[in-house]
Amino acid sequence: MISVLFAVLTALTNGAASVLQRRAARTVPDSEAMRLSLIGHLLRRRTWLAGIGLVIVAAVCQAVALATGPIAVVQPIFVIELPATLLMAGFVMRVRLPASLWYAVAAMTLGLALGMISAAPQGDGAAVRGAVWIPALILTGLFEAALIGTALGVRGNARGALLGLAAACGYALTAALMKDAMARLRGGGGAVALLASWQLYAT
Repeated sequence: MISVLFAVLTALTNGAASVLQRRAARTVPDSEAMRLSLIGHLLRRRTWLAGIGLVIVAAVCQAVALATGPIAVVQPIFVIELPATLLMAGFVMRVRLPASLWYAVAAMTLGLALGMISAAPQGDGAAVRGAVWIPALILTGLFEAALIGTALGVRGNARGALLGLAAACGYALTAALMKDAMARLRGGGGAVALLASWQLYAT
């Protein structure tokens, strides 16, 4: 239950962070999009900094969830971040969301729940060893570069979708790295093993 609780907290804090970051980003001129100067603009906005603070809180909650439960159970729970984000965004930005959007969210959530019940994931795999990370990191990096590179050449919803997919892949890799780092913490090495783990810093 601890892993489920902290997975839910991760989803909620990540959702709140997304809303705050989006609100801050809306104040930046379109000409600054996809430029390094965008970071400079955002760093001067308290709303964006508050969003970054919540990202850090979410990372801690995710670490606790992954340390106490299997990744196959913890990660799918994060899907509730989507409806939570939409609800918070609608309230904060005073935007009414169409009913069709909620149908899509409900269908996705129901599909995930049915998939989880059918698969019944269990167990808590050991830490990844040796050079197994190398192909995973290279392939993920290439895929991320292709998505972001393509996003640079398009605008509107297509850019949002490409960057959203890149973010999702980044989150997936981060979760795997975090799980590996936390496995070393629980493997008998304690905090020393965790702090000596490159996976923690890669996360």
